[in-house]
Amino acid sequence: MRGRRAVKTAFERARQANRPGPKPKPRARAGAISDQERTRIWSAYLAGASVQDLVTTCGRSENTIYKIIKRLKPVRRIEPDCMVRFWRRGHSIVGIARYDKISQRTVRRKLAEAGIGSTQPLKDGLALVEAGVSVEAAAERVICDPARLRGAVKRAARARQAAETGSLQARGVASAEIAARLGPQWTRADVEKLLMEAEDDGRAQLRI
Repeated sequence: MRGRRAVKTAFERARQANRPGPKPKPRARAGAISDQERTRIWSAYLAGASVQDLVTTCGRSENTIYKIIKRLKPVRRIEPDCMVRFWRRGHSIVGIARYDKISQRTVRRKLAEAGIGSTQPLKDGLALVEAGVSVEAAAERVICDPARLRGAVKRAARARQAAETGSLQARGVASAEIAARLGPQWTRADVEKLLMEAEDDGRAQLRI
């Protein structure tokens, strides 16, 4: 909750901002670093001055000096061949991305450019599974978490079953008979639930 003085100051600033004519320049914050001083610190650091030297000569704290010069330090980047070596040594994509401070998508793209993995691991992994490759082998080939690929396979199978069930229902086939065609583990309730889920998905797509 704001105090009375803070509210009064806010109203006064609002009145000044709405007045016609040139606006007063904002007062410099006490201890603020000017552009000229920042340039001098950059130049001195690039010329070889240490952080402690800059602290002494500029009268600024060590933390302030580091904040100014951190933009001059080169950003470390892992080369693609180094990414490949890290991957073959057992490092995960998450670990490589965190070490290199880049996105996991970029790591996957670099590995794919080096002939390892895929930029679309779930899509390509699903195609491999549908071609007869096991989930574990497909996940290793496209560089993907087997659990995520297994989930994608289940969702794709669910979508195909929903399409098949909807087609049979449109032809007048009863739910019990559809369940018998889908397999012994299917029941009439499972078929009706699948049809309801497909209808909900269709409504959601229409709203989008």
